[in-house]
Order: sequence, then C-alpha cells, then structure tokens
Amino acid sequence: INKVKELYFKKHGFSPFGEVINVHGYTDWLPIFGVSAEEQISNPQFKKNERITGFFIKRQCVENIAEDWYEKASQIIENSDVLCLFGTSIGSTDSIWWEKILYLLLKKPYMNVVLYTHSDPPDPIFSGDGIAKDKETRERLLRYGINISEEEKRKLGKRIHIVYDQQSSAMKIKLASKKFVFDFSELLKEAEAAEKAEATDDSASIDSLFPVT
Repeated sequence: INKVKELYFKKHGFSPFGEVINVHGYTDWLPIFGVSAEEQISNPQFKKNERITGFFIKRQCVENIAEDWYEKASQIIENSDVLCLFGTSIGSTDSIWWEKILYLLLKKPYMNVVLYTHSDPPDPIFSGDGIAKDKETRERLLRYGINISEEEKRKLGKRIHIVYDQQSSAMKIKLASKKFVFDFSELLKEAEAAEKAEATDDSASIDSLFPVT
C-alpha cells in the first residue's frame, strides 16, 4: 500500500491515502495472533491465566505492548462515511470490529460499507443467483449485529454493497471533495510493475558485484 501511495502522489501531486495502521502488527515486528474476546477461548484454564489472555486476546496484547493501533483505527472508522472492507474473511476472531461497524451503521444513516469478497461474481443470466449470493455475503457481516432486530438488519443490508472478484470497474471510487475518480486496481498493477522493476535492478546490481568469469 505504501508503494501505491507513492505512485499516486507522483502522478497527481497529492495522495488521498492516509496513515496505514496495522492493527495486528507486522510479519517481522510484533505480529498479533489470537481471538477477539475471552469467551472465544475454550480452555477454562487458559481464561484464568493472565499471561495467556494478555497475549492471546488481540486488544489486550496491543495494549500490553503499549501501542495505540486500535484507538487510531477506531477513530478512522468512526469518522468514515464510506468504509471499504477488503481482504478479510469477516471471522469471529475479529468480531470487535464487525460489531463496531454495525453499531455505527445503525447510528449513522448516511454511512455505507463496500464489502469486497474473494469469489467469482454471480451468473449475470440468473438474477436469483446474484440476489442469493449478495444476501449470503451480507449475512457474514450482519450476524455480528448484537441487539439489532431482524428488521433493522434488513435495512442495514441495503447499505452494505458487495463487490466480487473480476469486477474491476467497481474498484473505481469517487472522492467528492476532489471531484475525480481513481482506479485502485490500476494503481495496484502499477505498484506491482514498479516492485518487479526494482527487484530486477537490485538483481542486476548484485550481478555486477559478482561477475561470472
């Protein structure tokens, strides 16, 4: 994502992307694994062990390493009118986020969620297939609606928009404040090409240091 930000800035002179917050840490520095809440720990002995809950319950782990990732991410979500969920399974171990999003959808009638799902789009010939698939995908998020009635969930579902793989045109997002459209999928392609070019340059530099004789 940092490469995408860099390319966009070079192309347009500014970047609509803000700070990247890794709420689960990094692969090479403080990676966070575990569950969202204590009730998701099935072993009763583990629940009583503060050393285990301190690193296995994600939020507690983040707090114990004195990072404010959750607070920063929460603030961004709360201040958003359009929220895009990309690359997530919407699993129960991150239920704290899904519950928060549904609560905000309920309180903010102008808020919308765009849910990108890693699956093929429904068959365009059979409309019933698309309706059923969209409903099933929305339910993956709506099931976390604590104390939300079925009627309220039905209304919230109208503001959860589903985008499937291969629907690249739906990756275009208009920023009202800037009066333009950027194509995120194209930026990703540019970023990948730039990374490959850099890798080729690095390889050439190494080869020049150790020439084959």
